[in-house]
Amino acid sequence: MTMIVELFGPPGAGKSTFSRALAQSLLLEGEHAEIDSSARPNEAPNAVTASYVERAAWLFGGNPLLRLIRAAMQFFDAVMADESTRCPVASRLSETFPQHGAFEKFRLTQYMKRLSRRWRRAADVSEITIFDQAYAQALISYASASRKANAEALAAALRYTPKADLLIYIEAPYATLVQRLVRRAEDQGWVERRLELDLKRNIQAIDIVSCLYGVAKEQGLHVIRGRSDDKKFLEECVREIKRLSERSQGVSRTHLGEDV
Repeated sequence: MTMIVELFGPPGAGKSTFSRALAQSLLLEGEHAEIDSSARPNEAPNAVTASYVERAAWLFGGNPLLRLIRAAMQFFDAVMADESTRCPVASRLSETFPQHGAFEKFRLTQYMKRLSRRWRRAADVSEITIFDQAYAQALISYASASRKANAEALAAALRYTPKADLLIYIEAPYATLVQRLVRRAEDQGWVERRLELDLKRNIQAIDIVSCLYGVAKEQGLHVIRGRSDDKKFLEECVREIKRLSERSQGVSRTHLGEDV
């Protein structure tokens, strides 16, 4: 049985924390789930879906010089990806959400190539995979880096991106998000600031996430919403995943669209 669960939400909402709690809660219920982490500098990448280069890069830790080496290794990994991992959906997203500069477009395209490879691997594994961020979060990043961040553009992009079996929207109070984002920006090194959205655009992403949630509901996608520190919401997610797991037993399906 293959199932993909995808988390999305504002930067700093607690997606990685919630994904770990969700996997642990599922394990207690007899359901094994692998976490595909976005692999921030202090997080280990997924042992199944990450490439050898991605896993090796993580071992370099937090030293500023080693962070630069890690970024260079991830860059090399993306550039050297074979044709089977190249992602036409990245080109469509660049058309839907035009970027201001060549570097911004290149950064997002390389991220999409890595995500496409990880998603394909997860779709080939007979287990539950929890992405702490994937295509829904990618739409938020593209929209945040573009002037064309509106419901119409988000709706168009959501139609041609691969779909998870379950989308989980992780939210948090606005003041809490801003506080976390400011702290994160202060802790980032020069390399990380070059490779991630800046503080202003991360804050702008808060409204974009809310809009994306509304669009996903309108399109009939399976999405639930709650806070990362809400135990009842965690229990609701576990119940829903177990229900989907039981329903999908013996049913073969694909998570890969023609545009992946």
